[in-house]
Amino acid sequence: MRILKSREFITAKVDWLQIVFYGLEIREVLTTVLQIDLSCFLIESGRVKHKPYDICYTYGSIKVFTEEVGSLECYLVLSGEGCTVYEQLLHSMELTWRDFFQRLFYFFDGFFQVKRLDVALDDRNEQPYFTVKQLIGKCEKHQFYSRNRKFDIYQSTGVGNKKSYTLYIGKRKSDLMFRIYDKDLELARQKNCAVEEIGSWKRLEIELKRSVAHDMVKILAIDERPLEELIRGVVKDELTFYTDDSWKKVWRNWERYLGNIRPLHLSRVYEITGLVHTQEWLIHGGGLAGIKAFRFLAEHGALGQLEELDSLVNEMKYTHSLAKKIVDHLIAVEREDLIEMVYDQTKKESLEKKSTKTPSYAILKSRQFKYSIGRVVNGRNNGGIQLITVTKEDLIQLGFGTSQAQTIIRLAKHYMVQEGFDYYSSRRLGRVPVHAVEHILGITLKVSKEVSFNGERV
Repeated sequence: MRILKSREFITAKVDWLQIVFYGLEIREVLTTVLQIDLSCFLIESGRVKHKPYDICYTYGSIKVFTEEVGSLECYLVLSGEGCTVYEQLLHSMELTWRDFFQRLFYFFDGFFQVKRLDVALDDRNEQPYFTVKQLIGKCEKHQFYSRNRKFDIYQSTGVGNKKSYTLYIGKRKSDLMFRIYDKDLELARQKNCAVEEIGSWKRLEIELKRSVAHDMVKILAIDERPLEELIRGVVKDELTFYTDDSWKKVWRNWERYLGNIRPLHLSRVYEITGLVHTQEWLIHGGGLAGIKAFRFLAEHGALGQLEELDSLVNEMKYTHSLAKKIVDHLIAVEREDLIEMVYDQTKKESLEKKSTKTPSYAILKSRQFKYSIGRVVNGRNNGGIQLITVTKEDLIQLGFGTSQAQTIIRLAKHYMVQEGFDYYSSRRLGRVPVHAVEHILGITLKVSKEVSFNGERV
C-alpha cells in the first residue's frame, strides 16, 4: 500500500533566539519585553565569551545576561528548549511569536539587535519527502546549488545499528547556514527508546545571524503568512537540489517538499564581519586594556626594559588573514583606494609557499594587476569595443586548475540563468560575464582597456 506524503505533517518552529537590548534595564527586559514577573527568575553568576556580562537571570531554559552594576545592556538567549518554554508562555497569554516580534518593533525598535535566529521545518510524514542520506548523496554528486556554499557531514552514534547523520550546508560563522538531520534518531538516543516509538522525523534548520537574523525577525513580525510558509520561501531562495549535476531540473522530491511557494529573498552583504570580530576581541579580550597599560607606562617613563608600543606598531606588518579582513571592510565602505596601501603593509614571505592549485586571495589580487580580462570583437579592435567576458582558459591563466575553472564557469552560467538570462543555459556556451565570475569568487577582476590580439597590444 502506497503511503501518501502531505505538507500538513510539516510544521515550523522557532528553535533559537539571541537578542541584545541596549538602553534598557534588566527589570524592563524581563517584565515589559518578556512579560514575565521578576520573582520568577533565579539570579546567578554567568558569563558569555568576549562579553562583559557577569550575572544571569534564569527562568527554566530562558536566560538573560547583564552586568551586576550599572548596565543598560541585556543579552537574551533562548536555546531550543528555551524557545519551547517561551512559546508555551506565549500560548498561555494567547499570543504567538508574531505578536512577540510585533511588540518588539512597535515599542523597542532601535533599542535591540537580533544576533541569531534559528527556524526549523519538521517533516513528520511516515514516508518523508527525503532522507538525510539522499541529500548527502546529492551533495557528493554536486547535484545541489546554495549560492556557492560548501557542505559538510557529521556522523554520530544512532540507535542500535543505525547511524545518525547531520548535513551542514554553509559555514558556521556565516550569516546563513543549513543543518539537516534525523531528529527521530536524536530523540530515540536521548530517551533510550526505539526509533519506531518516536516516528519518522526529519528536520531542516536554518541558522541566521547578525543583520540577516534581525531582518528575518522583522519579516516574521509584519508578514501575515504562516511561519512554515515563510521558512519554505527562504529555503526555496537559498537551496535547491537537482536531478543531476547539469542543474537543469529540480529534484521532484524537493519540488514537492517546498510546494508552490514564492521565494523569500533575504538581502545581505557577504563576509564583511571579520573586523567586527577583531574589534570585539580587542574590546572584550583584553587587547585594548594591554595597549592602554603600555601607553601609561610610556607616558610616565616607566617602561624599564619594555619597548615602546608605538614604535613596534609602526614596524608591524599585517598578516595575510588580517589583510583580507581589512580589504573586505574597505570594499564594504567603498574605500577601494586604500587597498594598495594595505597590500604594501602585508607580510610577503609566505606567498611563494602557497599551493599553485588553489590561488590564495592575496595571490589572486596581485595577479589581477598583471593579467587583464578583455575580448576583441570579431578578432579586431573594432573601435575599442570590448566584450567584458571570461572563459575557462582565462581562469586557468589566472592560476586555477582546469577542473576548478570549469566549475567556476558552470556556477557563473547557473547564476546568470537564475538572474533571468536563459541564454546562458546552453551547454555549448563557454563564455560568461566577468561580473558573474566576480559574484562566484567574491573578488573583483580588473578589466583593462588594453586588449591582447595575437600576442600584441591593440
